[in-house]
Amino acid sequence: MTVAAQYESADDAPTVHRIISPSGDVFGAVAVLDPATATPARLDAIALAAANCRRLILRFEPNDDTPAWLPEPRRVFEQCAQLLQSAAASHSLEPVIWPLAGAAVSDAPSIATFLRSYPAWRFIFDPAALLVPDMLDRAQEHLTRLHEALGSHDRIAAAVIGVPTAIRGKVIAVHPGDGPLAAFTQALRIRCLAPETPLLAIQ
Repeated sequence: MTVAAQYESADDAPTVHRIISPSGDVFGAVAVLDPATATPARLDAIALAAANCRRLILRFEPNDDTPAWLPEPRRVFEQCAQLLQSAAASHSLEPVIWPLAGAAVSDAPSIATFLRSYPAWRFIFDPAALLVPDMLDRAQEHLTRLHEALGSHDRIAAAVIGVPTAIRGKVIAVHPGDGPLAAFTQALRIRCLAPETPLLAIQ
């Protein structure tokens, strides 16, 4: 189910995807955003579109190849995070970041730093999304490090489950998956995540 905010140009309409549990409860709303295009009006429109969804979950995906860790992209991202925090608060939403490889928040150290700097935010723990295809040859090692560093973090809003799989240049958690890596990721999840952690499966 999706809901789109009204904008003067259809090309500027941010689409917000709702995450709905099998019982029909709305877990939150997900928006994909390039920080470089994030005007205050656009961010407020995203928050408005997510109203009544409890959580506003942001996937920051830059649309160019400029490294997100350089000073200017980093400044733009941090400004965007501040504006989004205010927009979410104005609509009684909890802000949640969904870290991704290549984004400003893309690994265990940058996630920890972001959460220290922005105490109102929580995060989606999606180990597969923190990998790039070249890392899959040593997937077990990388996944173990990520789970040990972040799996018990008290600001996890939910964890994405599935087998890391390279699709169109990105790594996505495919659920349910099969083979040795499926069993390995399940064992890691049981060992490292709190039992009450909500689980998300990408369909």
